[in-house]
Amino acid sequence: MDLYEARYRGGILAFNNWRFLKISGSDCDTYIQNHVTNDISSCEVNSAQLNSRLDRGGKVQSYFYVGKKEGYYLLIVPEVMAETTISELEKFIIMEDVSISALETSQVYFSISSDFLNLSVEDKKEDNKFLFLNYLGEEGFLFWGERYTKTFFRSKKLVPKSIENQMRVLSGWSGLEKEQVCGKIINENILNELAISYSKGCFLGQETVSKIQNNRGASYYPVIIRADKGKLSGDIKSYQNQSFKVSNRKAGTFISNTTLENDVLLLVSLYREFRIEGRHIKILFDDGFSLEGKVSFLPFFKDKSLKEKADKAYYKGLHFFQNGDDESALENLKVCINLFSSHADALESIGVILGRQGHYKQAIDYMDRLLEIDKDSVMAHTNKSLYFMKMGKIEEAEEEKSQAAVKSFAFYGREAKKKKEKEELEKQVSESLKKKEDMFLQVLALDEDDVLANFGLGETYLKKNELQKALMHLQKVLNLNSNHSMAYLVLGKVYEGLGRLKEAGEVYTRGVEVASKKGEMKPANEMQARLSKIL
Repeated sequence: MDLYEARYRGGILAFNNWRFLKISGSDCDTYIQNHVTNDISSCEVNSAQLNSRLDRGGKVQSYFYVGKKEGYYLLIVPEVMAETTISELEKFIIMEDVSISALETSQVYFSISSDFLNLSVEDKKEDNKFLFLNYLGEEGFLFWGERYTKTFFRSKKLVPKSIENQMRVLSGWSGLEKEQVCGKIINENILNELAISYSKGCFLGQETVSKIQNNRGASYYPVIIRADKGKLSGDIKSYQNQSFKVSNRKAGTFISNTTLENDVLLLVSLYREFRIEGRHIKILFDDGFSLEGKVSFLPFFKDKSLKEKADKAYYKGLHFFQNGDDESALENLKVCINLFSSHADALESIGVILGRQGHYKQAIDYMDRLLEIDKDSVMAHTNKSLYFMKMGKIEEAEEEKSQAAVKSFAFYGREAKKKKEKEELEKQVSESLKKKEDMFLQVLALDEDDVLANFGLGETYLKKNELQKALMHLQKVLNLNSNHSMAYLVLGKVYEGLGRLKEAGEVYTRGVEVASKKGEMKPANEMQARLSKIL
């Protein structure tokens, strides 16, 4: 098994060294919500989310999963943090109807897939022994108990430790060891993205972490440096937890590493000034050892969601389908459904292939699954009508044909309404942009070097798709004020619109540096996101 097979075909990870706690009582909802950093109210039953507890200064005390079940919660805590977590939580049980008890579990595993959704009712009867969650950057579900172990190991393999280590590094989880996070500000580790909600309301330490987040962001934060393996000498592992410099300045700390193909991938905590995706940097350790590489944001694999991975499998299957290889197409389309069971296009494609092969009953089953997630699907009814006709079931075929006609008329009615509403909105926007253009032109008639008016015109012309005009005014803004963060953002968008991606990347790179130094994180983050897509 390699990394691709584990992530796309689905593999099973041993979920070791975690303790399970049951939190119950009539007040458990409000109690948990008040004592964790994430928003439990957004968590669905039989799902779990990563959470943490902070002190008043925003420093991490512990982290854990909170799983929501019918009438109670499961707290899944790393063994090394369990006693501290239990002690801290029990301190705050005063008048509340809340109890915390240990839950005995054995053979706990994590499956990278959504296989559970496809199980029969009989197979799901141990429904208290599973939770959907994200682990090591992968979506899937936790399961325990003999029934599930037998069921899922029939079709999946245990992920080797070497591959698991790759996943830990590439998702940033290698930086979540107790000594690396406990007592440290949460803003400076991957828990900031995985285990915290800045909109849920109060939690201990919120004021501190919100100030950091809304100001300049974390001074140091984990990223991947992708280094050329051929340029390395010596054992990089010996430098773990050591600090390094970039351009003779303290720049970060080496956390962990792995290899992928011919590259060495280093997980490091990097200072904000150097934290620009795609930037080439040279890091230097105290003993003179150095390496060069490009900065990549976490997670290293950007397609971390099941839907995104499913889309890749779908397009692969579609390729085989278009080239007449039905079996390979089916194989990949079923991988797609396995990853994301409500993928409508894949369900439709599987049904079409099965119908073409004469497997009409199976094809109808897939069309029914499609209708469960898209009750207005005209194609589902049309295909079912065809398959029933092939089976000689004329009455059922006519009924499906009638349903297809009704839903087709409804669809075209909705589309006509949308078109009219769109035209009205476009007219309003056009009139508004014309007013803005006239206003800014009047200002420039008095002062052609007015920064605000030039920027306003640049932004207006971008929205009007008059890109050459926008380019002229935005370039002038930066000639007048080279620290205008928003001008870099808008100019980059103009270059993208013109198809000049290299220039767009250069503008965004400079813009991120300017905005970060000024503490203007909103344009900095947007430029970084657009830069990542270009790269």
